[in-house]
Amino acid sequence: MVQVADHFGNRFALGRLCRLPARGVFCRCCRKDYTHGNERNCSELAAYFILSGLATLFSYGRALWVNFQGSFTLATVVGVIGIGFSLAFLYVGISLPRLLRSSAGRVVTLLYVSTGWVLFVFLLGLLEGLAPVAVITLLLSLLILWYLLKNVRRLAAEAKVSSSGTVPSGT
Repeated sequence: MVQVADHFGNRFALGRLCRLPARGVFCRCCRKDYTHGNERNCSELAAYFILSGLATLFSYGRALWVNFQGSFTLATVVGVIGIGFSLAFLYVGISLPRLLRSSAGRVVTLLYVSTGWVLFVFLLGLLEGLAPVAVITLLLSLLILWYLLKNVRRLAAEAKVSSSGTVPSGT
C-alpha cells in the first residue's frame, strides 16, 4: 500500500483518507519521499538549542571572566548559573530526539525556567538602569524561547503519536 500526503499533513492511501502513521509518506505536492516526518524539524530545533547554548555560553563566559578578575559578587553567581543554563541547552540540543520521546516534559520545564531566568536577569539589570541593548536582548531571548517551546510541544506530540502508531483525532 502506498501512502500519500500533501503539505497539510493529510495522509491518503490510494486516493482515500488514511489514518496511518507518518512513516514512509510520499508527498503528492512536491513528489518527495519522507521516511520520517519530523526528522528535519527535529534537527533544526536541535540546532536552535545548540546555537542558543553556545551564544549564552560565550556571553556568560566572557562576563564571568571579567568578574573573576575582582572579588566574588552577585554577577559571578549570575554568570555561573547562566553557564549552567547554557550547558543544559547544549545537552538538550545534542540529545533532542531521545529526549522528545522519553522526557519532553523536562525539556518544557527547562524552557519555562529559562524564561524565568531571562526575566530575572533583565530585572536585575534594571537596577543599573535601562539599556536599549537589554530590552532587545530580552525580546530576542523571549522570542527564541517561545519558538523552542512551541516546537518542542509539537514534536513531542508527533513523537508520541508515531510511537503509539495512532493518529490524533484532529487530523
